[in-house]
Amino acid sequence: MPMQTMVHLTAASYLQNRLTSAHEPVQGHMPSIGIGKRISHVQYLFSHRYGVPSEETQGVFDKLFNDDEEFAIGDLRATALHLPGHTPDHLGYRIGDNVFCGDSLFHVDIGTARCDFPGGSANNLFHSGRRLLSLPDHIKLWTGHDYPPKDRAQPVAWMTVRDHKKHNIHLRDSITEA
Repeated sequence: MPMQTMVHLTAASYLQNRLTSAHEPVQGHMPSIGIGKRISHVQYLFSHRYGVPSEETQGVFDKLFNDDEEFAIGDLRATALHLPGHTPDHLGYRIGDNVFCGDSLFHVDIGTARCDFPGGSANNLFHSGRRLLSLPDHIKLWTGHDYPPKDRAQPVAWMTVRDHKKHNIHLRDSITEA
């Protein structure tokens, strides 16, 4: 069985097919898959770097979000937040008092995520982190991963903007870009 390892490129199509085969399509429609409008640039960078055929990256997304575009997930209202740095098209999603920020931010004892993927940028990652920290202090920031250091035994699902402003080793208020 072929295994796809380039999830930055092709996991959406796989997920859509799995969701469709697991449940009957609602009124004949497959689940929609959305991502940021800059995904074609990321697909180009990754496919050329790793030799992924272009047909595996074309037409896999139903919706390309604009920066700060609002959309619905059932009865929930969400906003797409462009958070470049990890990749040029990295997105976070704000839903109420929660932001799912993926790999743009890790917890306070780790700092920010990596930016060494094709098209990644430390400068953009810093500014995306500062954008997240400009949100109200009570907002919960949910990261894509948690790698607890030895002095923290348990993974943490989220921390508040306030926590990051005070303690994030890469982004706390006393840290500057220089």
